[in-house]
Amino acid sequence: RRMLRNRRNDNLAGLLPGREGFQRFGGEDIGPSRGSDILETWRTRAAAAVWGQSSSKWADSLAQVFATLLETSSIDVEMFAACVELRQTGLANRKAIAVSGVLAEERVKGLTAVPRFEGEEEILQELIKTMPALRATQRDRLKRAAEKAAGLSSEGYRVVCMASSPAVADELMGRLAILIPKKLGRHDTKAAAWRSNWETVPGAILVCDFRAEEGVNLQGKRSAVIHFD
Repeated sequence: RRMLRNRRNDNLAGLLPGREGFQRFGGEDIGPSRGSDILETWRTRAAAAVWGQSSSKWADSLAQVFATLLETSSIDVEMFAACVELRQTGLANRKAIAVSGVLAEERVKGLTAVPRFEGEEEILQELIKTMPALRATQRDRLKRAAEKAAGLSSEGYRVVCMASSPAVADELMGRLAILIPKKLGRHDTKAAAWRSNWETVPGAILVCDFRAEEGVNLQGKRSAVIHFD
């Protein structure tokens, strides 16, 4: 099973009948590109700060801070903004981070506990300046993802819409509720109401977050997955 999941190629086509492959859709995202450039500047400046002490606790801790910023930048702009603000000022909308459940508490604490390197303040300020563009891009991506899911549903596909962040998944759910409410379900680990809709309604759409990484069966029917991250 692991080979079939992770090592798919033309030689395995006979073992994977009906698999239509991977598609990437969407336009140019100026905000994320700029944010990625600034994060790369953060990484290189941090590496320079710990030059000659790469095995130190500070170096390891800075690497963890970078991993947190990089991960949240692709998951949820509000979570990312809260992490940057927390790193800069020690104050932030912790709810935007904690409610998600995506980040372990020790990673959140590390944003304030790990000493900053020289010049980091200016880089964080540049990241904060990109937030309006990042928010606009996320709204556009949500719109495009909802439209793509509704289109696939109308073609007879069952569609799983996956977003790591519960908040982003909820927002995507709201957009889909306008487009195609009768075929829509929200995955819930504590209730099973979504399961009947998913298993019986033609063209059903199921919106999931990271908590649905296991247990959603895509076998046996014409299915598609849209991964928002």
